[in-house]
Amino acid sequence: MVTVEQRATGAKRKTAGASTASDDAALIAARPDPLDPVVIGARVKVLREASSLSLRDLAVRSGVSAPMLSQVERGETSPTLTVATRIAAGLELRLSQLLRLDEGGSVTVVRAGSASAGETGDGDTSSR
Repeated sequence: MVTVEQRATGAKRKTAGASTASDDAALIAARPDPLDPVVIGARVKVLREASSLSLRDLAVRSGVSAPMLSQVERGETSPTLTVATRIAAGLELRLSQLLRLDEGGSVTVVRAGSASAGETGDGDTSSR
């Protein structure tokens, strides 16, 4: 199965011109920036198609114009927070789900009075 990031990375590679085997290996090894417009656009398109929605359907559901959605899907523009929030709502997702901010363990919430920042539940103090 090809992930959204792999599709987005492939799109970047296509626009960069001819590539060598070492270029391909570097692209596969590198994790693309989840906030890169190409990655966001590919994710929106995959999610829209998985929901069996046309651009017009998503435009109606989200309140974002079909031309703007098309530009976002092609990675030609980076959506504002307002536009991204509307797209997420049209796909029945939270913004964090659309942008995949809730994955990867990069955000840690610590309640007041519990473990200090950088300390895990097992007492290990490691950088995250």
